[in-house]
Amino acid sequence: MSEFKYPTIVCGFYALPGRVLAQIVVEAKETIGTIASVTKILAENNINILHLIASVVHDRAYLSFLVDVTYSKISLREIIDLIKEKPYTLNVDFWVSPYPGLIYNMLCFPIRIQTKPAAILPYEHISSMIEGLRSRAPGAVLL
Repeated sequence: MSEFKYPTIVCGFYALPGRVLAQIVVEAKETIGTIASVTKILAENNINILHLIASVVHDRAYLSFLVDVTYSKISLREIIDLIKEKPYTLNVDFWVSPYPGLIYNMLCFPIRIQTKPAAILPYEHISSMIEGLRSRAPGAVLL
């Protein structure tokens, strides 16, 4: 097994008491610089990116941001309008968490692996399930 190098975090939620948190999802044409352009808009307006997932499916890019808009220079609606003005943008969706200081990935649920709905379990849980099966059926072949 290879040595652990860098984490891939599948974000379930963030809890930052006292903050105004939101999710922004951008559907765009797959072009060079799209992520840089959107993150520049956010940075210039003092919006902190907590989590970003970027995917390309066929010829479309999907960017899902969990952001802290507490100290934003402009309203979230104005941010969305700036993103919508870009030539690569096909659609923008967003929501502000109704629970102050708590955000979760509501707009991109369920998680998908290559367009198929998926469940992600910690390695320890899978290992425990396999060991449980082995102890109950010692002669079974588990692939």
